[in-house]
Amino acid sequence: MDHLSLGEFVVRSSVSIVSLDPATQIPCNWGSGFMLRYQGRHFLVTVYHVIKVDLDHMYIEMGKDASGHGILQPIGGFYTFGQIVLKKKDKLDNLIQKIEEPDDFLDVAFAEISEGLQIWQEPLDFRHFQVREGLKITVDMDLATEPKKEETYAFAGRIRHDPRGAVVHSTPTFKYAIEYRSKMNDDHIFAAPELCIDKADYEGCSGAPILNDQGNLVAIARAVKHGTKVIYAFSIAKLKLLIDTVLAVEMIGKSEARSAYIADEKGQSERS
Repeated sequence: MDHLSLGEFVVRSSVSIVSLDPATQIPCNWGSGFMLRYQGRHFLVTVYHVIKVDLDHMYIEMGKDASGHGILQPIGGFYTFGQIVLKKKDKLDNLIQKIEEPDDFLDVAFAEISEGLQIWQEPLDFRHFQVREGLKITVDMDLATEPKKEETYAFAGRIRHDPRGAVVHSTPTFKYAIEYRSKMNDDHIFAAPELCIDKADYEGCSGAPILNDQGNLVAIARAVKHGTKVIYAFSIAKLKLLIDTVLAVEMIGKSEARSAYIADEKGQSERS
């Protein structure tokens, strides 16, 4: 974390994601995400329910202009992952239909971004610590780890979005003193220090990285259970597996394309 406090590091690690109404181009859905470095490449990671509103009109907030308007940059090419439930009686036609129309989706999504993407952090005052203006931080997958019960965790985002004309007002939030409880399928279960009485206290944080007190990534915030302390977070081990799968398929595709090219060249030489 170098010279940054844990609070400032957590806030700088979280970025805002916005979807616009295709007809009006007015913001209609908000969430969080983070920039991830892995295998020499860079990704924007969030959760599926943040972007499912309209995959073709997703934007990342790069900062704000002098009037307080969000500077938005479109982000495309998201990888999403459908889930299908197979039964013994399912026939081939049913399988094809389920592949085209999955029963559900894993609540995670990512898109590859350029290494030089610069997202600006505005100055913030959280009373117990300050966040200076500067560039957002890219999280390193190589430093990611599994959560432990003896540690505490934190994440940050923006909540209570209120569109007023052309400017969307929102409140920055910092969630801390979060404890790890257990694992359930692809989720890690965390506990907030207080009951979640008002969902608006968390809406907008979905997709934010959950970090330990060393600033290392442990999970992705995705949901809370109203009236309890429960926070659901997507597993980083599962995220890594999904990215590895995408990169492996990509390499197979490149290899097949290269093989086809060599075969074509060979065919041309034989004909000449």
